[in-house]
Amino acid sequence: NSLFDFRDFKNIGERIIKKDGAIKQGEGYDINYVVNDKSEKPAASLRGPNSRRQLDIYSDQPCIQLYTSGHLDGSLSRDGYPFNANSGVCLESQSFPDAVNQEGFPSVVLKPGEVYSYRTVYEFGVY
Repeated sequence: NSLFDFRDFKNIGERIIKKDGAIKQGEGYDINYVVNDKSEKPAASLRGPNSRRQLDIYSDQPCIQLYTSGHLDGSLSRDGYPFNANSGVCLESQSFPDAVNQEGFPSVVLKPGEVYSYRTVYEFGVY
């Protein structure tokens, strides 16, 4: 029931505005979630509150990183558009962060001759 609980659909922007000990006001999210359910359900989903658009992410990776660009400072892109804090959201499928330094985590070391392959599907629809 914290600001990090997204098991049900919640407005990410509204949660960033709230002040909590775990999230400093306005700084946004940069957190890794372990995907415990390896069923056919999406690993993560986003919904647009006004557009009724939905993004479902399916992946065989064990984690999803939620990042909302909270530390961007408004500097301009090559095309003159500002990179503003919390102006976007990323959901990145990945392995466990810092896995190379954590003995109990699954290995992310790729040895010569081995192949690294994983699958992530981004499915767009309406709800």
